[in-house]
Amino acid sequence: MINTLAQAEAFFANGATLAAWGAAAVSIPIAIHLLTRLQRVNVPWGAMRFLLEVYRRHRTRLQLEQLILLLVRCLILAVLGMALAGPLLGGCAKGLGIEGARRTVCIVIDDSLSARATVGGAKARFENLLDIASDLLDTLEPTDQVAIWQAGHPTIEAMVPASLDRAGARNNLQNMSPRYGKSDLPGTLRSVGDYLAKQDQPKDQVFVFVLSDFAEDALPADVQNSAEAARIGKYAKLLVSPPAEPLGNVQIASLQPRRHTIVVSPQHGPVSIPMSVKLRRFVTEGTEQSTRVHLYLHVVEADAVTNPDEPPAPLLGPIVREFRWSPGQVEGGWDNLEIQLDGLEDQLVSNDPGSAGAASGTRLVVAATIGEDALLEDNARTAIVELRSQLRVGLIDEDTDADDGDSGLTPGQWMTLALRVGGNEVVDLPATDVDAKTLSTLDGVVVMRPDLLGETDWKSLREVADRGGLVWVNAPAAAADVQWGERFTAALGLDWQLGFEPPEAPAADSTPKSVALDTDTSVPEPLERLSADWQALLRPVAVMQSIDLTIRNGGDVVTWLRTEEGNPLLATAEVGDGMVCLLTSAIHKDWSNLALKPLFVPLVNETLLGVVGNAGESIRLSKVVCGHRPMLGRGWEGAQQIVRVHGKRVGWSIPLQRDDAGFLPIKPLEEPGVYAASPSVGGRKLSVNVDPDAGNTRAVDDTRLRDWLSSLGTWEFLDEENPAQAMMAQVSRTNIGWHLLWIVLALGVIELCLARWFSHAKQEASAKPQFNRILGQVLGAQQQ
Repeated sequence: MINTLAQAEAFFANGATLAAWGAAAVSIPIAIHLLTRLQRVNVPWGAMRFLLEVYRRHRTRLQLEQLILLLVRCLILAVLGMALAGPLLGGCAKGLGIEGARRTVCIVIDDSLSARATVGGAKARFENLLDIASDLLDTLEPTDQVAIWQAGHPTIEAMVPASLDRAGARNNLQNMSPRYGKSDLPGTLRSVGDYLAKQDQPKDQVFVFVLSDFAEDALPADVQNSAEAARIGKYAKLLVSPPAEPLGNVQIASLQPRRHTIVVSPQHGPVSIPMSVKLRRFVTEGTEQSTRVHLYLHVVEADAVTNPDEPPAPLLGPIVREFRWSPGQVEGGWDNLEIQLDGLEDQLVSNDPGSAGAASGTRLVVAATIGEDALLEDNARTAIVELRSQLRVGLIDEDTDADDGDSGLTPGQWMTLALRVGGNEVVDLPATDVDAKTLSTLDGVVVMRPDLLGETDWKSLREVADRGGLVWVNAPAAAADVQWGERFTAALGLDWQLGFEPPEAPAADSTPKSVALDTDTSVPEPLERLSADWQALLRPVAVMQSIDLTIRNGGDVVTWLRTEEGNPLLATAEVGDGMVCLLTSAIHKDWSNLALKPLFVPLVNETLLGVVGNAGESIRLSKVVCGHRPMLGRGWEGAQQIVRVHGKRVGWSIPLQRDDAGFLPIKPLEEPGVYAASPSVGGRKLSVNVDPDAGNTRAVDDTRLRDWLSSLGTWEFLDEENPAQAMMAQVSRTNIGWHLLWIVLALGVIELCLARWFSHAKQEASAKPQFNRILGQVLGAQQQ
């Protein structure tokens, strides 16, 4: 019914009414002729017999002349009507030797991850889309132009501008395979709209074929068509493949280490790798089922895989965990799934604190897989974890033997002791000569005397934070320069204000006023290992003095510790990929008792482990999905390219280009796997996974799909068996109106000449004597 109405609309829209009126107008000269004859009255007249005699002699010739004139005049009206309805006669144009208008066919094919889903376990959705595109090419005319877009993210203009090269178009389709990212159908149609806006072609000669499975990821719920995409309806007719049937699918949506860097040392006891595993399923109806997750641990180096068909055996695994889905449940998994190394850490890193070389750090690949389903590519995921024997921390302090009074230790010695208890290597740096080169090799820096640092020193410390390190700043017990706060906040980009007032010396017989910590303070994420004893650790701490800290702009600033009066004791802020911490009370008995309480050592070490273990770059790179160009930080300095060392197509490489913030691959990473820096830079690796949102195999809501397509202009679903059928009506209505108008003009000239010729307004000289003789006979008869 819809096709019938569409054909009727096209028929009347292209001048069929004008053609009918033109055909009817042909009868006008005939009707005039017949009416004229009906009005004649025969009046006998004697002299008429002579004229009748002349008429009888020339009757045949006169009738023939009249018929010729009548035919020419009828043809003029008939052809004029046809010219006004030219598209209806286009089917005859090819037979008449008149070439039809050139058409432009734009093919948009969705090559996102969901198109890899198999139909009935045999044929992928994408293969069906390619079949439709190939059938469409088979039915096009030699004069038709073809343009091809790939609608995965990012959009690829596979064949733009449109071309007559049919072999090139077929080659594009044959070499095309679905990618591993989300669909960017709205963005691709925006590109098509931009292209058509630059063309000068009638709308009825331009067709846009959108071939997609129309999974939910193709049209997110909040998607809105841009003005550029909506312009397609002004320039072309939209033909859309029907949505694919929804399929059930289970995927590993996320595989994240709870800490990306883990220190292996006797102080930390047995080593395990805590992982967060998130599962997601797309089902048409809620059902009970179970999913088995297999976890593996791999050690992969840049030159470890020599045969891509035989990947190295895992170091550990499989570790099998089973998750049971309840009816209606769509997300599940484990927040803290421990992978116990069971002594394997001794093979991976050295526990000797003095061997902080390449052997002290190893990057492992954690892989997770589940069983087969409709979409295989999102059933596996990888993550990178680094094992370290120790962390290197710089301590910036003055060269002095001043102690903390009764304890006999200086503030710097207190901090050094706490760091070494945690198994860290401490590098002493004099405050008067901070070495920027040494800072570049450290995981964190503790500043005991910030008042002795200049602007250049603070800029060097900013670089430590930018690349993912910790910068811990302690308030000095006795500041030589109270203006250090301005240099500190300016260099680190902090919108903080530090106020300094000279402390009041307590009387000899008085007890310093102390303020307890607020035990209701929530546990910061990097210190979550202390959550069980958090309040018990806070309760004994007392603060006698602290510098005033005003945080003017919150941003990413978090106050980890505060006094009961609300004054910040330990404030933190994310800077670059790292963190800056400010302890507002000095490590001195007159300022606080923090160094003497059980909180101090775990606070310092867990902060360091939490920041370094979950540095900003580690978190960013753990979320890289196919189709992205991840920013690699300054730690990748020296690498010229990244090479795939785990996954399919091992050995495939992508060059890097320098950017202000680090290094970028020259093109998006289209395939999942583990990539390593080449030449190797500290064993750095990058895990690239499929986009979990792209694995949504449910079909988009029909009403929303139709509303979205309607916003693009005139559209209709195409016939998958005959995709070019919607263009056939256009072929039969090729406009030959101008050709017919030229024929009308020629017929008019012929009619004018014939009418003058047949009117006998001008006779040849040889005919005049005969005419005069007949006229004389008639006049003589009248006189008698």
